[in-house]
Amino acid sequence: MRSPYSYLILQRITYLNSNYNVDVNVKVIFPVAVRTPGMFSGGVGGTEEGHAPGGRWYKWADTVHDTARVAKYEGIPYRFTDPDPIVQNHWPFENPNSGYILPLEEQPYIAWLVRLANAAQLAGKCLEFVNHASPLIWGGRSDFWPAEIEEAFNKTGLDYQATIKDIQQNPEKYDAVWQQNQVEFLASGHGGVPNSVFRGEPFFGQDRFDLLFWRLRQNGLTTRPEPRPPFTTRPLRWPTGY
Repeated sequence: MRSPYSYLILQRITYLNSNYNVDVNVKVIFPVAVRTPGMFSGGVGGTEEGHAPGGRWYKWADTVHDTARVAKYEGIPYRFTDPDPIVQNHWPFENPNSGYILPLEEQPYIAWLVRLANAAQLAGKCLEFVNHASPLIWGGRSDFWPAEIEEAFNKTGLDYQATIKDIQQNPEKYDAVWQQNQVEFLASGHGGVPNSVFRGEPFFGQDRFDLLFWRLRQNGLTTRPEPRPPFTTRPLRWPTGY
């Protein structure tokens, strides 16, 4: 939900799930920034040689520029999220507070998003929810995406208000989901997202989709007689001939 690269692979994995004989099971976890407190903070996690406080000096600017470039190349509507689902400081790097990330319990958005995704996963509707929510966050469809998440959740056929009430009354039920997702994620042998896993083999990054598709074809991937929801248009750069 937080990774722009996860958004940039979304159309392709949705089209794959809709049109081919494979089930895409989306499993949302907390971003590494809140899973690993201090990771990006020079004051907490230390300063690597050649790196500014707040993590690798180039990473933030590179992500902003690279994601816009990938989106244009793939023909995907894109605008860097505002507000950021994670409240954090990025700039200037010489500022001792650069890289500071609010503790999870003080984050206004990310725990809410993750637990809603976990609720959708329990109902078998996580891919559908992500398709409704992620374009609001990353696709420029909303001027203030938090105000539209309730409607996005309800579009899956689930009840937002009832789900929020259950999350508040039974938080351990939803914590168990993301915790198990994280166990499976780490067991794949990679720590980055998006991470597509097929029979234990990780394919990290939106730019590994073609390799994933190739591996699926090696294992009998075929087209469905009829597409199934959630639906999406054929991606601009879908593998040639398939």
